[in-house]
Amino acid sequence: MDQNSAVAEHVRRLERLLDASRLLNSTLEVHELMEIALRIVRYEIPVDRCTLFVVDRKRNLLRSFIAQRVDHFEINLPIGQGLAGAVAATGEVLDTADAYHDARFTPEFDQRLGYRTNDALCMPVFGREGVLTGVLQLLNRARPLHAGDMVFLTGICTFIGLALHNAWIHHQLLESRKSEEELRLVRERLAHSEKLSAMGELVAGIIHEMKNPLSVAVGQCALLRAAGESNPKVVERTDKVENSINQALKVAKNFLNFARAVGHDRVPIDLNGIIRQTVDLLAYEFRTRSVTVTLDLQQVPPARVDAGSMQQVLLNLLKNAQHAASENKNGGNVSVRSFCNKQKNVICIEVSDDGPGIPAEIQRQVFDPFFTTKTRDLGTGLGLPVSKRIVEEHSGTLTFESTPGAGTTFAIELNATPSVATADAS
Repeated sequence: MDQNSAVAEHVRRLERLLDASRLLNSTLEVHELMEIALRIVRYEIPVDRCTLFVVDRKRNLLRSFIAQRVDHFEINLPIGQGLAGAVAATGEVLDTADAYHDARFTPEFDQRLGYRTNDALCMPVFGREGVLTGVLQLLNRARPLHAGDMVFLTGICTFIGLALHNAWIHHQLLESRKSEEELRLVRERLAHSEKLSAMGELVAGIIHEMKNPLSVAVGQCALLRAAGESNPKVVERTDKVENSINQALKVAKNFLNFARAVGHDRVPIDLNGIIRQTVDLLAYEFRTRSVTVTLDLQQVPPARVDAGSMQQVLLNLLKNAQHAASENKNGGNVSVRSFCNKQKNVICIEVSDDGPGIPAEIQRQVFDPFFTTKTRDLGTGLGLPVSKRIVEEHSGTLTFESTPGAGTTFAIELNATPSVATADAS
């Protein structure tokens, strides 16, 4: 390329950068911004694939949102892992001619996508005040990149960084509002569900109490009939009474079946997601009571359960643990652990607190209706029995272990369903 051609090319690229700046600042939508950025880069730089990652500080991840030639697939990469993750950790350009000979390269995405990465160029994208906001990754160039290409890439990364800074703030605000609305709806649904379950447990207890005297009455009718065989009117009246009692027993049985019914919308769900959402629901209460929450959520297969009912169980157990842990003067701790017991093929969820524990002499009463270990006005005494009934209706078990002075652990065991693969990087 002669000098005049080089100057003309340089001017053209400067104009292209100015056009790119206007385009990149024309939207606050992250997906649209990324599409614009990738289209501009691939138009100017001869590479086979191009991906723009955004740094998600809350999750400590790089998120692709959109990658060229990869439809409906979001790449999530922990910061520090992979070539792009290494750039996110160091903030330095990484250029490798043979990806498979670079120890930082993770080939699993090639395997998932049926692709072969040969060379890779990863460049940091900085926003305002030099804060790293993303990583631009170029794969399999068609020719060696020259100095003009690198100048253009450095310039476009600057414009992308400034635009991405604003777009990401906008994206987080939208996600926050959406999350708040979802949590509000969940709170309303759980409050309604909790009232229905408490009422159902109350009705079940009343019906059980009614069935005993009604059964005695049926027995007395048989005795009256036997004693009054010589008196047709007594027999007739006894039959009417017995028929009425049997009708009352039938109504009581129907009420009992209704009271003990749980949700029938049982589909495979991610229990870890339900746990996180329930902890978020109680986040404010945990903070105001100076109680910290520790999550140890291992990868578990889906469980076929009613999501609303199971979330109510977790809510009851977390509230119970919260009240117990808050009795520590210096602030307590609640821990939630999930794991899979492969020998029993069950999913286990443990909710533990470091509260005072449950005295040994009352432990056998914990699941009795209206019995509560809480102080007055903090509960009706139906949370734990309702939770136990729901878990058992899902063919699971709810047990606990408590050592006075050393806290309490409630354990749920549920049958597991076959695992479903996720798109997240390991």
